[in-house]
Amino acid sequence: MNKKDKAPIFEIDNKTRFLLKKQHFYAAAYEDGLLRKWGDEKQFIPLERMELVFLDVYTLVKWEAKEKKRWVRIESIDESGNGMEMRLYPDSFPDIANQLEKVYKNQWAHMRTVYSDTVRWFMGCEAILAIVNQNNPYVYGAPFLNERHKDVNTKKVNDNWKKYNQEGLERDWGIVDRSSLLDSLPRLFGGASVLKAYDKIKHADRGGMTKESIRVLDDIEALGEKSIWAWDLMRMIMLSSTGYACEYLSYEESLDLCLIAGTKLQNLYDSWDDYMESYLYGHGFWDNMQHPASTLTETYSRKQIYELNKKRLVNPWEISWDLPLKREWSSETPIPIIKSVEAFNLLLNVIHTTDGMSHLSRSTVKEVLGNKPYTLEDVTSFKKILFDYLEKIEEPQEDKSKAWDLSRDTLLKLEQLNDSCNKKLITEGMPWQIMHIIQRGLEISGVTEHQIEELFKDTVMEKLVLDMEKDKELLVDVYKEEGDYISVTFYIENKKVLAIGDNMNKINERAYMNGYNWAAFLRYYLARHALDVLVSMDEDPEAGMYAALYKNTPENEKRADKLVKIIQDLIENEEELYRIVREESEFIEWD
Repeated sequence: MNKKDKAPIFEIDNKTRFLLKKQHFYAAAYEDGLLRKWGDEKQFIPLERMELVFLDVYTLVKWEAKEKKRWVRIESIDESGNGMEMRLYPDSFPDIANQLEKVYKNQWAHMRTVYSDTVRWFMGCEAILAIVNQNNPYVYGAPFLNERHKDVNTKKVNDNWKKYNQEGLERDWGIVDRSSLLDSLPRLFGGASVLKAYDKIKHADRGGMTKESIRVLDDIEALGEKSIWAWDLMRMIMLSSTGYACEYLSYEESLDLCLIAGTKLQNLYDSWDDYMESYLYGHGFWDNMQHPASTLTETYSRKQIYELNKKRLVNPWEISWDLPLKREWSSETPIPIIKSVEAFNLLLNVIHTTDGMSHLSRSTVKEVLGNKPYTLEDVTSFKKILFDYLEKIEEPQEDKSKAWDLSRDTLLKLEQLNDSCNKKLITEGMPWQIMHIIQRGLEISGVTEHQIEELFKDTVMEKLVLDMEKDKELLVDVYKEEGDYISVTFYIENKKVLAIGDNMNKINERAYMNGYNWAAFLRYYLARHALDVLVSMDEDPEAGMYAALYKNTPENEKRADKLVKIIQDLIENEEELYRIVREESEFIEWD
């Protein structure tokens, strides 16, 4: 197509390097498409075909602290996932960013139009990281081959981009699949960095710290309850959207998780500037105690990127911070908006359980039993019953009996569903998981004393509950029968252990003494006082129990006996437990 007679909206004409060779690059944006020349190649792409060939042409204003320069990056990606890019500096192309706004005005930012306001708000939360990583801040999760299509279920992640993100998550986070991704979220939702900063503010030896480090801690303390929550919750949103890019999460699941984080962010901050201040202090705290005002640092660079980009006519933060966040996407079983960390952990417990149930429904059950005793629709119903329970149990209730009634009603619904599936839906370890979810749900609502036998009466959990009530009289035992392993079980729901755990938690709010934190405490204690006990030891902690496993050998039998004695001595000398929590908590890797 001959474009000589038409004036372009904007054109780029420059020489750049490609594979160490100088190449001529020319691109011109017209109202009806893009003309590009690369070396000897020439191509015109009509605007109506952009979703098939060119995913986007966009700009990134990036600040380089050391050179004190800002530059604009223009990138295009074709249908095979191959990209071209150019860096344009103001001294070569004056006012380049403002000129490119003309492109946006003529619908070249078409990828932005498919998102609802709530999704655009989520993208604003992680936009600074997208710009730093030279990704498009106007795309949720990843580029797609048919991004303009309104039906999100037809979206297909570009395979090259998916692989790139999967490698990044494994390298930077140790995330390799859906399960490990979900397991990474509670730490962020629980404010892992916030708690770490709080510990450092409280316990750090300031005499050995630099003035800048002290200034960072003082300023974080001055932020009050806002602290550096933005740093943790932004990364939760980033992991959720990247999980979608990796196809570890569905589009709807990733947005549901963003909605949980976003709701919490809006309760903490008043504006994008307020949010960004907290984020920058969080980044500086994480990156060797850099203060956002200290030049020639990565934290300062991110501050400059934000300040430069937000002044542009089109920017990721033009949407109102106070936008009412809504679930504007369809979800078969919407993830409820959870407020407490404990409820969030229970929610992920439900997701993990139903993931396994879905897998069995598709394959294993048919092979083992000859037919499918339940369907995916039954699994969805199971998930919905427990999701509804978790959402309602967090609602403030002056009458605690209502929480008990809700729990009992939930159990009866599950029992009825199980009956409709020929009693095959709730199998093996699932009764224990359900019991744990219900009991912790009651604790979240403030119910700590209740008749547990009456609660689980006439359900598949009844026998388990009766057996566990008997076990509560036990403290610790060792199982040495013939077999491959020796097991040591520490019954943390023993009444005395529960009371000690409550006292430890009062001393340090991070010391919530479930099975995982008892495991963290024992690893720390044994490493300093009985290192030989850790040799060959595997752990199997759960929320309501701690178990240590050894291969069955004479040497390991002695180690198991020694571990039993250590646990008994610690419980009998509880003041030593309290001293360690008071004085040495910062060295314990709490869950």
